[in-house]
Amino acid sequence: ASACACSSSFFPRSSSVTFGCLVAWFSRPRFARFVLWVSSHDASRSVFRLGKMSGQRMSLLSQINDREMFWNAKVLVSRMWHYRGGTDEGAIMHTDIVVLDKEGTHMYGRIPTEPAISLQDVLQEGSVYIMKRFMCKPSKPTYRVVDSPFMMQFTRFTTVDPVVDDEEDFPYCTYSLMSFSDIPIPDVIGRIIAVTDIVVVHSQHQAGPSDTRTVVLQDQM
Repeated sequence: ASACACSSSFFPRSSSVTFGCLVAWFSRPRFARFVLWVSSHDASRSVFRLGKMSGQRMSLLSQINDREMFWNAKVLVSRMWHYRGGTDEGAIMHTDIVVLDKEGTHMYGRIPTEPAISLQDVLQEGSVYIMKRFMCKPSKPTYRVVDSPFMMQFTRFTTVDPVVDDEEDFPYCTYSLMSFSDIPIPDVIGRIIAVTDIVVVHSQHQAGPSDTRTVVLQDQM
């Protein structure tokens, strides 16, 4: 790592600013990262971190990790659904996708509200896309759609370009098998001993109220 001086000409003269930058070079220059820290007495300015990705190379999903900020990949959208806050009529809060590469590696991705709306008519299940400048994050600890250590996070800088007539080079879906004893939440069989009346429930995670009924089961014990 080496230190360097930077010009502050792009900051307003009225602001009192101190800054420094650190350039970390790895074994190959194209994997360099550039990080700029800005410290200002102006409360409206906080810390900025600017990341530089390594060119425009395409990566396999098995190569993607959280050691770099942005990634590019050519993938097939295997599954896609919109989250609308627990209802079918609400506004799109985010779009979720499962993508596959040519090796059959799968990964879950989340698209926030603004890009999800702009990509609503672009993304289709079973189609191939070149996705550029998406971020990589550790997978969610719960409610994982696929078994993968990382997930894709789209931003307003992410671009999605369709690739026509390339679907045959990609598997349509993947799966993994496990024994019944390894299933974390197995199905249960029991006798219904009580059913409550319908109760209207209002949740902060849903756009509208929902009707809820409680069913009590009893096993053989």
